[in-house]
Amino acid sequence: MVTENTAPLEDAAPAQTVEVEPTTTEPTTEQTFTQEQVNRMMAQTRREERGKFSDYGELKTRATRADELEQEKLTEAERMEARAVEAEKKATDAQQQIASAMIASEVKIRASAMGVIDPDAAYLLLDRSNVHYDAEAGVSGVDDALAGLLEAKPYLRSANRTPNLNPETGQPAQSVRLTADQQEAARLMGMTADEYAQGL
Repeated sequence: MVTENTAPLEDAAPAQTVEVEPTTTEPTTEQTFTQEQVNRMMAQTRREERGKFSDYGELKTRATRADELEQEKLTEAERMEARAVEAEKKATDAQQQIASAMIASEVKIRASAMGVIDPDAAYLLLDRSNVHYDAEAGVSGVDDALAGLLEAKPYLRSANRTPNLNPETGQPAQSVRLTADQQEAARLMGMTADEYAQGL
């Protein structure tokens, strides 16, 4: 049975044969080198390879030096930062000490003026939560704090409201009674009785 696929092709072109020329094997000549030439080539290759890395030592030295400089800069920066932090801390401490001294001074002066027997005790007992010091405005809140303290502890107030004026002993200044002759001497000298008494 003949099918379309198995039917002989009448119109097909006859198969062509391709002639392949036989390859001729010509003897190849191998190049040979003498030991001296091989040594020269090897030496040349080594020189070329060494030339590629000839500056390796210098580059390594430079890299090491750059790392050292970077570490020095970092260390210097860390030192400067530590110094800045320390200076800031000292400045803050100094400001606190100044504020504390100014508040203590103002409290003692005002307490003395208000007739407090012991201004040092008043300073220690005083509620300083509302007492503040500002470099420009000074100390504020002392009078209110002292008024509150004297209200809570009235025994701190002296019956004699004369402030302590005797800086040598720290004791209240005693009023000196002048005799009639001393009063006359003070009058002739143009002094008050208190001024004359201070000279005694």
